[in-house]
Amino acid sequence: MIPHTETVEQVKASVAAARFGPQGQRSFPPFAMLQGITDLVPEGKHWMGVANEHIAVIPQIESQLGLDNLEEIMQIEGVDAIMIGKGDLRMDLGLPLFGGGEAPFEEGMKHVFAMAKKYNMPLVGFVPEHETEVSVRGGYRMICQAADVQTLAFGLQMALGKSREAMAKVVDQMKASPQSS
Repeated sequence: MIPHTETVEQVKASVAAARFGPQGQRSFPPFAMLQGITDLVPEGKHWMGVANEHIAVIPQIESQLGLDNLEEIMQIEGVDAIMIGKGDLRMDLGLPLFGGGEAPFEEGMKHVFAMAKKYNMPLVGFVPEHETEVSVRGGYRMICQAADVQTLAFGLQMALGKSREAMAKVVDQMKASPQSS
């Protein structure tokens, strides 16, 4: 994943850095020197080719400039999917982080969906539950509903809420019959 991707040049450099030759210019990794352990591949294949087959390059579009260059970015050989950083894109467009219905953002997403369809390019990223249907119809193929921080924060918020309710109940009971406390 390549955060804040904006130009064709950035994507071409990232694709080259991610893949081994002849598709790219990735350097030789030390793990490849463990003969009989890390170099095991199917008959007739080389570990660098197998590695290239399993690498995904996913530019993350988070700005108007990235949107402007999206069609060219989607045509670059070696790009496997596109991630839309909706929050950062909204901020780059001068919009609040959370909201909806604003024309610049909606037009940007229509452009993303049209390009994804035109180039059969999978989209990935965070999609709130209420946007799931339109996102999948628009080309999203991998959806994240929550990040670790959100899950921890909301889970903690729920647990604290239940603890506060239980505590309030006990405190009320203790006030009602002080001799049993």
